[in-house]
Amino acid sequence: MRPLRKFALIAVAATLSLSPVMAQELTEDEVRRLAFEAADDDKDGEIDEVEFTVDIAAAFSAEDSNGDDFLSREELREVSNLDFDELDEDGDGRVSFPEVMTDRIVDFQNADRDGDGRLNLEEVRRYETSQ
Repeated sequence: MRPLRKFALIAVAATLSLSPVMAQELTEDEVRRLAFEAADDDKDGEIDEVEFTVDIAAAFSAEDSNGDDFLSREELREVSNLDFDELDEDGDGRVSFPEVMTDRIVDFQNADRDGDGRLNLEEVRRYETSQ
């Protein structure tokens, strides 16, 4: 499973009130489209950095099962195969929202092929399939 797929499945399941099992039955492209539509708050067909940040914050909060504003190795392992040690920049044994955003904003910028500060579904599709 791709690094963000499991994270996206949980976000889609939560947003659409689907069970995680139902969400797993979706194709990668369906998950990508549904996650994109859920993050596109103003429904203009693009996700700007504000919408992106809000979406990542909601996912982070949903996965912070103990509510301490950090993701433990176990919490992160449940939703993603992202490298915990790579995300834990300060080495304190937990991942903060700013640490996650530092990593995710790089993905946003790399996916933004035309450099306009906004992602359309095709840019997301191309970026995710190239990873």
